[in-house]
Order: sequence, then structure tokens, then C-alpha cells
Amino acid sequence: MTYEAIYDMKYVENCIYESLRKYPPISNILRCVTNSYKVPETDIVLAKGCRLIVPVYYRDPETYYPDQFDTDQVLERHQMAFISFGDGPRNCIELRFGMMQALIGMAHFIF
Repeated sequence: MTYEAIYDMKYVENCIYESLRKYPPISNILRCVTNSYKVPETDIVLAKGCRLIVPVYYRDPETYYPDQFDTDQVLERHQMAFISFGDGPRNCIELRFGMMQALIGMAHFIF
């Protein structure tokens, strides 16, 4: 089993992402505003030092649908629609390693 073979298992990867979407390890993400920020197209200003809770929400959350993580569907939705690993400068630094371990585990379980 090679690294390339593991990452060619796109449907298994989609299933892992969909499982994380449906059963996230955390229900929301906590962040602290580092600079004042005006939310575009609103009158809302987030003050520096303000703490935010970003809820994890999805349309039709009870349906298990791994195909929504196909490349074409991912490109159609907002980049922050799936944030199970966070995003930006404080995202999960172990994302690639964790995904590789999960894919290897699934491959051994299936085969």
C-alpha cells in the first residue's frame, strides 16, 4: 500500500469527511477577534478581543451523502461550509496525517 494509492481512494475519503460532517468532534468553534472587523454589507462591527462561537451547521444534516464531497460539489459551495478541521492560520496541523491514518485504517478494515 503506497501513499499515492491511499490518496486515490477518493470515495473512502468522502465517507470520512461526511462522517465528520454528520458527527463532528466538536459542535462549534471558538475564536477571538484579533483586529476590529466590519462584517461586509451590514452595520455589524466585531470589536477586537470579542469572542465568537462559530456553529457547525449544514443543510439536511440527517442525510448521509458522501458524494457532496466530490471535487465539483466542493467547488460549488462556500469554502467555509465544511470546517471540521478549522480553517485559516489556526486550522488543524495534523489534518493530512490524521486523514492518512483514517484512510489506512479504512483500507485495512475493508480489504
